[in-house]
Amino acid sequence: MLPVHLKTVQTGSEESSSTIRKRVEEARKRQYERYGREICNSRVSYDTLVKTSPLLSDQYRTLQQFSNKKNWSNRTQIKVIRLARKNMGTVLLFPKFFKICC
Repeated sequence: MLPVHLKTVQTGSEESSSTIRKRVEEARKRQYERYGREICNSRVSYDTLVKTSPLLSDQYRTLQQFSNKKNWSNRTQIKVIRLARKNMGTVLLFPKFFKICC
């Protein structure tokens, strides 16, 4: 394999600073609406994440039971909760997800 000189590689369409700024501002606005205060997704506590998640109580209970069974870390549980938030339509399939994936 030959080395690649990054200065000669063209990435195609590059975003302008103003486009990136707009995207970041929109993300921060969604986070503020979600949590009711100025906090970034990377800094939100587990308790706050659970309170603001779209999971129903029985879905959350299923997540807890499955996490205990599979020895999932809090980090893994957080990723599942965020995935559920991002894909609201799949939240209804939550129990089926666990049967399929594991």
